[in-house]
Amino acid sequence: MSKENCYPKILLSDGQVDSIEITQNDLIINFDKYGLFVKKQEQYFREQDYQIVFKNVDYENIQLFTKKHLSILNLIQIDYCNDMDILTLQKNVNQSLLRITFVNEFYSEMGGLFILRCKTARKSFWCYLNIQYERITYCKI
Repeated sequence: MSKENCYPKILLSDGQVDSIEITQNDLIINFDKYGLFVKKQEQYFREQDYQIVFKNVDYENIQLFTKKHLSILNLIQIDYCNDMDILTLQKNVNQSLLRITFVNEFYSEMGGLFILRCKTARKSFWCYLNIQYERITYCKI
């Protein structure tokens, strides 16, 4: 079963990413055993075994950056941003070096902005994914 462009009936919020697949045209995100929130009879319930497929992704225009915080001896506090490419993100997630949780999702006619919380073995940080695509498909697998 698959559905297209289902926000706000299906929410990515609190969805934890299990793996990422990249094809020539599509970006596929598989969620862990806790799945996504699905609206049924005016309430949201978790449903397992979901993946989302961003169809016809414009890979050249993906913006992916991290926001990290550095504290030096609790005297100096610095926030800084780094660019990250989608292949590095995929590799780190698929090798279990990075755990990603969707926090917020914002959609427009041409794509979406997703705020993610990322966690490594030592620290956590924010990640922002701005992606252009034709449509998003939610698949029950």
